[in-house]
Amino acid sequence: MNKKSILFVLSIFLSSCVPKQSIDSHWHSTTMNDLKFIKNTLATHSAPAVNSQDHQFNNWLEKGFVQASEHAKKVKNSDNHTDVLQFYIRGFKLDHLMCRILNI
Repeated sequence: MNKKSILFVLSIFLSSCVPKQSIDSHWHSTTMNDLKFIKNTLATHSAPAVNSQDHQFNNWLEKGFVQASEHAKKVKNSDNHTDVLQFYIRGFKLDHLMCRILNI
């Protein structure tokens, strides 16, 4: 076997050794961490959250987080991750809030 064949076989072997569950749990925990960051940032620094009279915003801050957390349980890749974050942010129905994922 040449070096390329050995490297190819090794890479296939290593990728098959990573349990699917650990990959899924990585995406779930990453998504949950991002959702918590969004929620905490908005709760702390957003005018509608500070203004307790904005019931729609504050309601979605909590209930939307619960719904997005349920969706996060099914996240298996970066596209799913982005979809869940966008679901939560779009639920606020504020044009100035958006979710962009930059692959750097």
